Amino acid sequence: MKFRSILFSLTVLGLFGCSSAPTIKNSTIQKHDFPELNVSATAELGDTIVSHIYSATSPSYKLLKSWSTALDGGVTLPAGLVLKPRYEDQKYEAFFNLALCRVKSSGEWCVGQNAFGTCNALTCGIPIYQPKEGEIQVEPADYVDITQPNLQQELIYNGKVGNSVKFLYRELSQNLMREAFSQDIQYDLSEGNEIGFKGVRLTIIKATNRKITYKVSTHFIQ
Repeated sequence: MKFRSILFSLTVLGLFGCSSAPTIKNSTIQKHDFPELNVSATAELGDTIVSHIYSATSPSYKLLKSWSTALDGGVTLPAGLVLKPRYEDQKYEAFFNLALCRVKSSGEWCVGQNAFGTCNALTCGIPIYQPKEGEIQVEPADYVDITQPNLQQELIYNGKVGNSVKFLYRELSQNLMREAFSQDIQYDLSEGNEIGFKGVRLTIIKATNRKITYKVSTHFIQ
């Protein structure tokens, strides 16, 4: 009897195992600077005229509509949620959200992670938990890992008063020992049309209370 129990346990582990070793989804650092250097750009009142984004991201999917599951008392994943990646192998992509799995070959979805956190045909075959066709609708999106350093800097146009132009500097960050921060800035154009702030250098070509035309020569410096 003891031998049969051991054999049964090994069989179950084999069924619930994954056919290939999973690859843990690690985030990658991405940097985005706007606008292109030394190119004339135009913005309106309230628009971001210069920005820098430094973030730890992973390729994922954003839900285009909400979806509810029978698991955990009927939890609802809201529209707009970007799923948190967990791992992928040759057949599946897995996510931390409600143990969701995506079949890479067909794009179909299932709730099917086993006790080891991997997906396979057996765990994805339990009908009571599975989404019906078309219930989960997604589009590709980047998942931002807020447990990693992230920073967003923006310079926003706040209009013109007399011969002075006004801007709002805004800084948002996570896990950088720094709280959200903003600062009002004003420059007198009678002293020149080139301005600088936190490494940004831009030349103002034309400014009114509603629009600004400008050219950036350097971006924010960390």
